[in-house]
This record gives sequence, structure tokens and C-alpha cells, in this order.
Amino acid sequence: MIKDDYKIVVKDDKVHIEYDREFISSKYGPPSVEVNKPLVHKATTVVKSTWDDHPILTLLGMLLIIAAIAIVIYLIIEAIRKKSSKK
Repeated sequence: MIKDDYKIVVKDDKVHIEYDREFISSKYGPPSVEVNKPLVHKATTVVKSTWDDHPILTLLGMLLIIAAIAIVIYLIIEAIRKKSSKK
């Protein structure tokens, strides 16, 4: 197959190669892949590999992040309560 025999087509966020061919049935179409944003793919790959390699450390890290967010929210609510009770 030479380069003039086919072309790459991007349609509806899917990529396939267009060339002359016949399918067994009309239900079948060309093979295709979905186009993903590289940054999102890289982020999910990092998270997955971290979880696979160090599940306990990842879980502890997530718990620490949740605890830190809860403390910040608690401090904000307390500051608002003190401000409203002074009035």
C-alpha cells in the first residue's frame, strides 16, 4: 500500500483510514479510534500508575487532601460565625 492508496479521515472526534475495501456485512465499518486530549490522557495515566504502584500512599495522600480541605472549610465557617455574633 502506497501513500496515494489511502487517506486519513477525522470525523466526529474519531480517526480512520479511508481506502478501497469490502466488508463482510453492511453492519461493519472501518476500524477507528477516539481522539483524546493529550493532557487529560497524561493526567489519567499518572494517577493510574501511581495508584497501581503505591495504593496505600495514594490513599493516604487523598485522605490528607480531604482533611486539609475540611479544616479550611471549618475555619471559614468559624470565622463567619464569629463575625456574625459580634454584630
